[in-house]
Amino acid sequence: MQLRDYKIESDAPYLLPYKKKDVLFFDIETTGLSASSSYLYLIGCIYYKENSWHLKQWFSDSIDEEKEIITLFFEFLKDYKVLVHYNGQGFDIPYLLKKVNRYKLRYDFDSITSLDIYKEILPYKKLLAFENLKQKTVESAFGLNRLDTFSGGDLIAVYTSYVGRHQYEQKHRQRLNEEEYKIPDKSGLPSMPETESEKLLYVLLLHNADDLKGLLSISQLIAYKALFHGDATYESSRLIKNTIFCLHGTLPSPVPAEVLASRTLSLKEVDFEITLRASKQDVYLLIPLYQGSAKYFYPDYKDYYYLPEEDKAIHKSVAEFVDKNYRIKAKPENCYLKKESIFLPQADESLQPAFRFTPKDKATLFELTPELLNAPPSLQSYLTTLIQKLFSK
Repeated sequence: MQLRDYKIESDAPYLLPYKKKDVLFFDIETTGLSASSSYLYLIGCIYYKENSWHLKQWFSDSIDEEKEIITLFFEFLKDYKVLVHYNGQGFDIPYLLKKVNRYKLRYDFDSITSLDIYKEILPYKKLLAFENLKQKTVESAFGLNRLDTFSGGDLIAVYTSYVGRHQYEQKHRQRLNEEEYKIPDKSGLPSMPETESEKLLYVLLLHNADDLKGLLSISQLIAYKALFHGDATYESSRLIKNTIFCLHGTLPSPVPAEVLASRTLSLKEVDFEITLRASKQDVYLLIPLYQGSAKYFYPDYKDYYYLPEEDKAIHKSVAEFVDKNYRIKAKPENCYLKKESIFLPQADESLQPAFRFTPKDKATLFELTPELLNAPPSLQSYLTTLIQKLFSK
């Protein structure tokens, strides 16, 4: 078994809502997808210590050392509170738990917070416009360039070759000409290969190291979750040319790249195209105004009469004073109070009174009033709800 532990440089912004010293990034390498028919040969971690990031790798020189590296990893894990990974819930963690069960070890992940960056951003895949959510694809979108060019599947044959070659060299102590392999020392790995097995080992360690460094960089994607969860704090509002209402908020952390997205909120008579733009820590919602007539539908139509001449509904307690020839029993579609004003759309009925065009409209309108413009809590609710309802899926 081999252990590598060294300091690495990273200028990636750290945006996770946890203290650096409490967080462990990890990734595993195996000879297959099934824990029952393949072997774990490498576990890598990135951790923070003494004001620097460090990379630690437990590497198995043979399949007989699988239990040992699993044990060493879980003992190291005990010092941390948060485990960060990329699709680890789908592969790495279930794989390790099956191995733990196989060796009858008493380890689990129950006492640690598990943060799967892949799962966190999956709901926003379309909004982020990535070709796919493979880690290398996401890294490329961030402008990250790897030295490693292999996939995990490619490395199965590399590891098999390494085990055989390493065992042979251990017996024969055969050394290669140092000039035979010229690999640039840009990876941060501790040494360059001198033997055939060391060349193969270099490839295996490099892939895992690049996965971990990439994970550290793209973990800043967590800022998008705060954006689409509606965690922006309301700052201001203004009218643009008397046709667009602009809401401005700020995020707890800057988004890695600008987001520009539009969603349509539809009522019976009008479609509202609402635009969200996020850049750094600023969020803007651009919302079209509606100027015209809308209706407030009373909740219990059986308690009302409709007055055709006046095109409105009134309560029975008042309608009893109206001539029977000028009133009819109200129905859901005519039990309303009509109003001419300037309105804004909303995805629910949060802001009251909520107006519609028909009782079946799920989206609603509310009146834009001076009182509303001077009510930050209401505008905060409006900002949060619009983002959650329209942009979180």
